This record gives sequence, C-alpha cells and structure tokens, in this order.
Amino acid sequence: TTTRVLVAGSATAPVDLGGAIVGGSPSGFLAVYDVNGELAWARSVNAGAFALALDLAGNAYVAGQWVGTTDVGAGPMEAHPSLLAFTFVASYDPTGALRWVRVLSSTSQVDCLALALDTLRGRVYVGGMHTGAPDLGGGVRPMSAGTGAYLVALDLTTGSWAWDRTAVTPSGSESRLDGLAVDARTGSVIAVGSFIGSFDMGDARSAFTANHGWVASYTTGADLEWLSVYGGGSDTRLEEVAVDPNDGTVLVAGRAKERFERVPYAGGFSTEAPWAWYQGVLLAL
Repeated sequence: TTTRVLVAGSATAPVDLGGAIVGGSPSGFLAVYDVNGELAWARSVNAGAFALALDLAGNAYVAGQWVGTTDVGAGPMEAHPSLLAFTFVASYDPTGALRWVRVLSSTSQVDCLALALDTLRGRVYVGGMHTGAPDLGGGVRPMSAGTGAYLVALDLTTGSWAWDRTAVTPSGSESRLDGLAVDARTGSVIAVGSFIGSFDMGDARSAFTANHGWVASYTTGADLEWLSVYGGGSDTRLEEVAVDPNDGTVLVAGRAKERFERVPYAGGFSTEAPWAWYQGVLLAL
C-alpha cells in the first residue's frame, strides 16, 4: 500500500511545490506528496479540480472542469463554446502519468460535486448536477427543464461508462447531488443532496416548496435500495456522507435553518432507512 496526499489548487504566478514549478499560465495544478511530505509528482492543468481521491496503489482520481482549451495529459481538449464549462474525470498512476480521462457530457452543462472509489469492485462514482439532456456515456438522457442531480459509475481501470442515473426535473424544480460514499461491505453507493419542487432519482418525490435533503442507496448495478427525505418546512441541505466500514452506519452532515425531521412518504419506495440519532444536522442512518 502507498500513503500519499493528493492536492489541487491554482496560482496566478509560478510557485515551487517542492521540486516542481507550477502556476502562472495555466494556473491550475495537481500535486502528490508522500508520507514524509516529499513531492512525488506535480502537473499544471488549465482546469479546476472539485473532487479528489487516491487508491491504495497510489493512483490518483480527479474530477474537475475547464473552459476553452485544456490538456490533462492526453493532448488538447476543447470545450464547446455554448456551455459554461466541460467536466472531466481523470486518473493518474503513481508517477503522475495519465491512465485515462473521460469527458462526462458534450450535450449539456454538467457540474461535478462529489467523487468516491470502490477499489474492491473496480468503480469510480461521480455525481453533481446537470441541465438539459446530458450524455454521461450511456446515451442522451431525457430533457430536464430545471437543474437535476446525477450519478455515474465508471470503470476504475479504464474510465469506461458502467451506468448512470439522472434526475428529470420540471421547470421551477432543482435537485443536486453533493456527497458520495461507498459501503465497503456490500459495494452500495450512498448519495446525498438536496432538492426543491420535485425530482426522481429512482423514487419520485414532490410538492416541497423549500429545499429538502435526500439520502439514497444504490447497488453496484444501479438499483435503488432506499431513499429518505429530510426537512421540516425550512431550507435543509445534506452535503457530506461517510460509511462505517465495520457495520455500514451511514453518517450524513448538512445544514438546516429551523426544524429538521424525516419527511413521511406514503407512496413510492417503501424501505426508507431508519435513523438512529441527529445532532444539529449530523445524522446517523
């Protein structure tokens, strides 16, 4: 196994990261340090990195966005001028050489907010929000009038598409995915986020006039296992999630303005996750 730290950032002027000069133009960079704080590798990129992960073999995984032209190691990539930014997912080996890169969609705006690894089953999970009709690798999905959450599973070794789920949201509705974690025991991927109005990530929820938080669990094959909604009449957002590798307890963090409670749901998916306790908006499922 390898103990390393992966960092990403930007610098408007050149800086020395401990043996490599980055920053200036392009301003973005990635860097990996070993357990002693020594620089293992660094790379300049004309892109922003929003989610990072390292596996035990020392491979790095990055999800980010760029505008105009960027080169993350596979040659120049052009963003479509009609979109605000393009989102990519890339993996680098322990020396910093590119293993693979994948552009998530060229048909609509896609923002990446979370990334999680399942090295045991060979998956990279990426999630965030999209507009329009995205193509995450499995074909163009139905058009959303509002902003919709998405979750896509990629192969850990090649970056090839495995499956995806996208929320179709009507006009006036918004949903997003902010956090991801994997249950090491089962391979289930746990997603958290928020929505207002209505959305469907495998179990339709609707009729909320304030932001509510949602937590969902999906199998390694994309099937929904359970979905729970939390709120209380005021703005509630669930943003981070972790899973205990020993017993599978799901820990969720977020924020709420006033009352916080699980929202009863009479129809749809019947197996909502019971919750054990909450402190503020720190929730154990």
